[in-house]
Amino acid sequence: LTASCHAVARGGIAVHLALMTMAGGLGLDICLADVPLAETCTCPAFETILFSESPGRFIVTIARKNREKFESLFAGMAASCVGSVSDRHDHLKIFNGDDQVIVDLSVAELDNAFNTTFGDRI
Repeated sequence: LTASCHAVARGGIAVHLALMTMAGGLGLDICLADVPLAETCTCPAFETILFSESPGRFIVTIARKNREKFESLFAGMAASCVGSVSDRHDHLKIFNGDDQVIVDLSVAELDNAFNTTFGDRI
């Protein structure tokens, strides 16, 4: 039923969406406004959503034909479709709730950042 599944840990969903983009070589279009939040969380900053290391979260990709069945299995749980995989581009694109792009990085840019040391930056 799933095409891929990745646990969210250190670095939050931003880091793990980047890892999935690099691993798959395909683009991701993500809308942060669709990320499920705790009921007690009122209007957090997008940085909080991107880098929160809350336990028990995972990112799953599924084929469009499996969406309805997958969503029925998680009905009533804190699960949501937050975006889509794209073969039209190889970028990680993250949008805020107003369709404003807040992240737009290619697989090459992500890979370079992931595999480059901090050097004299620290």
